[in-house]
Amino acid sequence: MATQLIMTVGTNALPIWVAWHHLREKLGESISVRFVHTDQTKSEMGRLTTAIKSDCPGTDFLLPIPIKPGEPHAVRSAIKSNVIDALPPDCTHLHVHYTGGTKAMGVETLSIIEKEIASKKNVTLNASYLDPRGDSGPRIVSRTRLRVPDTRVGVKTNLNGIANLNGIEFTSKPKGLTPDELKQGSVWLETGWPGVEESGNRLEGGAYDDFKKALRRAPSSPPTKGGLLEYGTYAAFEQALKNRKRAPWQLFRSVKGRRVARHGHRANPRPFELDVVAILGYQIVVVSCTAIKPNTTEGQKTIKLKAMEALIRARQLGGDEAHAITLCRADYNACSDIEAGLEDEMGGESPHLKIWGETKRGSLPNIDSLTHQFTTYLDELSW
Repeated sequence: MATQLIMTVGTNALPIWVAWHHLREKLGESISVRFVHTDQTKSEMGRLTTAIKSDCPGTDFLLPIPIKPGEPHAVRSAIKSNVIDALPPDCTHLHVHYTGGTKAMGVETLSIIEKEIASKKNVTLNASYLDPRGDSGPRIVSRTRLRVPDTRVGVKTNLNGIANLNGIEFTSKPKGLTPDELKQGSVWLETGWPGVEESGNRLEGGAYDDFKKALRRAPSSPPTKGGLLEYGTYAAFEQALKNRKRAPWQLFRSVKGRRVARHGHRANPRPFELDVVAILGYQIVVVSCTAIKPNTTEGQKTIKLKAMEALIRARQLGGDEAHAITLCRADYNACSDIEAGLEDEMGGESPHLKIWGETKRGSLPNIDSLTHQFTTYLDELSW
């Protein structure tokens, strides 16, 4: 065994898996993985182990180290006895990756290894962490050099893999849109969404007649105006992603799932549905669409609640660095006010949430302007 890779585990399993994926290539073939975890993160450790074994069946796992993060002395003692004192004679390199877990876990784990390893002249030590907000995207850095400039590059994952890591199960298979649905969405945005009246759950009125004429035929099962808005949003986002000519990315519409039942929580977690979901390498972006009228207090309240739910669901599915957008009919100033209010209430989480409505010119986005808006957004994410 040449290298022992020690990884602290927190409640967000995705970046730890990403780090393993990249470090495995950087550190060479002879790696043994050891997790440092708490009672609260046993499930995350289990899912990480399963995912790594699935990707690389021959991976060697050493016994994990359970610790109590609120007791620094106990953390140091556990690391010393399980790592330093039990170091195999053929181990020549220790690498500590401390992205996961609390700050105390990372600091105490690394500091005690640094202190104790100094006397072992034949063993080298390095450490790294995943910085999710690097200048050119999430990156892995260490004290000696930049290791991975953009961790989204070269990651072969999918929506199911991300969901499994974060304890989410799908109630139906996530899908994209057909060419006919893409056309419906594009044409709908061009016919002045959503200026129609609803009768029951279907669309009626002059704008819908215009929509049918523009489409040249009525869809066999006309979707609701909310569904059409999702179609259009998907079409614009897809075009922006295609224009980037960067891979890998995936796009889905109407993603239905729920949390896996956990000990001490409700037996049947509440299901959820996400309108549009994009994966940029492994980074999740959720877009929530609403055609509700925003010119009342109740309407603006609904938009705000949908935005908050979109961010929460995005983070459940994609971890702490997932992003969310809410697309609505509100004017530019109202969207700014809602964003500012959420920033006051949610603090540091709010930069991961955007509210989009009318442009500064006072018009709702069409397919071209929405594609441009997504393109600008991808620039902000360095994608």
